Order: sequence, then C-alpha cells, then structure tokens
Amino acid sequence: MNREVGKLIAAKTGKAVEFEQPEIVVMLDLASETLSLQVKSLYIQGRYKKLVRGIPQTRWPCRNCKGRGCEKCNFTGKQYPESVDELIKKDVIAAACASDTAFHGAGREDIDALMLGSGRPFVVEAINPKVRTIDLEQLQENINSYASGKVEVNGLQVVSKEMVEKLKSAHADKVYNLKVTFTDPVSKEELISALESLSGAEIQQRTPQRVSHRRADLTRKRYVHAIELLGLEADHAIVRVRCEGGLYVKELVSGDEGRTVPSLTGVLGKQAKVTELDVVNVDI
Repeated sequence: MNREVGKLIAAKTGKAVEFEQPEIVVMLDLASETLSLQVKSLYIQGRYKKLVRGIPQTRWPCRNCKGRGCEKCNFTGKQYPESVDELIKKDVIAAACASDTAFHGAGREDIDALMLGSGRPFVVEAINPKVRTIDLEQLQENINSYASGKVEVNGLQVVSKEMVEKLKSAHADKVYNLKVTFTDPVSKEELISALESLSGAEIQQRTPQRVSHRRADLTRKRYVHAIELLGLEADHAIVRVRCEGGLYVKELVSGDEGRTVPSLTGVLGKQAKVTELDVVNVDI
C-alpha cells in the first residue's frame, strides 16, 4: 500500500520519494478514510545583536495575569511589548509560509543587557512551512529593516534539527563589558589588585536571588578566564570579563550577599554593583 501510494504521489508531483529524511509524511487512515500531513520544520541558524536595553530574548508573560491579558499589560498578555524572537519571527513566517516559529538561543542575555560583537547564535524553527527554499539574504534584509535600531541578524543559513541540541548543550565562553559603581571611593591600584585576584579564579556561585524563583537552588562552579580594567572615572569603572558560560557576572561583582565567592565586593571590602552590562562576544 505504501509503495502504491508513493507511486501515485510521485507521478502527480514529479518528486522522488525520500525515505531517510522526508520533508513531508502523508498519514493515510483507511478506516476513517482520512489523511493528514506531518510537515518537517525548517531550521534557520544565525546570530543576533540586541542594540537596545529592555527587550527580552523571548516573549515574557505578564507577571500580573500570567499571560491571560489584563489592564496592566494593556491586554497583550506580555510583560514587555516586544522580544528578539518576535522581531525576527514575522519575516520568517512570511518567507516560509509557516504557521508559527520557535526560537532557540545559545543562552540568553539579561533584559537590560546589550548583545554586541558578532552576535549570539540562534536557530529559528519555522513550523509547518509551505516554502522550504528561501532567499536568506533577502530574509536577513527584511528582518533587519523591520527590527531596525533594536535587533540585527547576520549569517543566516539552513541547518538540521540537530543544531538546536548543539546550541542548547554548548557551554560557550562569554566576554562582557561591565559598568561598575561603588558605594565608597576606590583607587585604581586597589581595583586592579582586586581584579587580578579574580583573574583565573574558580567561582563558587549559588543560584542568584534574582533568578531563584525560576532556577533550581544549586551551587555551581564556574571559571573567570580573565578580568581587566578598561577605564576608571570618578563615579564608575569599566571592566571586561572573559569567563565560562553560565557564570552570573552581576553577582561576580556584587557577591549577592555572600552567595557568590569570591566576588569583587568581597575582595575589595567595598560594595560594588553592575549598572550596565554589554555582552561583546559569545564564543561557540
């Protein structure tokens, strides 16, 4: 039966049957005389830059109504009006004639952080696509035009489903630029000395208080590969950190009331806090 149906479809469409990685599977139910289609998702990989603060990577349900819609969120169901995912998906859906998309990122930056450098790797999954051959240069141009000044994508290419798991399981090294403020005056010499003591250090980090409501309460070991002072002004310092993926760099600076050891606050003996954070490289 499968062979005969395959012959008929091949004759009608002029397409050869692909048994190993079929793009469409026809499910024929003889008992109910119905058929359905299982359409393989289309996966497009690239990198994105986030050029403004205050945008989450993916849709963030309203805290007040849990996404149902209320006056506080203007009945959008969203905590933030837009996300990186939403700024990208519109043109992907249009190009692939897809029913929806799913966004898969290689980690995520904080909402108040910029994502600079070459960008963060991601895969956008086009669900139930009717078009599989896409002009990726045109798609990139369309996305960047729609998201102008907020999000920018580059290096779009079609990949296999396996790339999603690779992105999710990768522990990429990260490079950050941090704007750090202090409660008390700090000299250049003591700051450099404190940073040198953290360079190459193993960090014991209990799940930060700010994410404890959505992360398991664990103590993790992460490494600071290098940390250096880029500039020191009267009211702040600019610090660059290169570290293992998964390290919470805000808490590396603040200490998070002793939950991160060692920390810049602990080494200095003066409270330090990150007031701006930029991701400048994701090495994967």
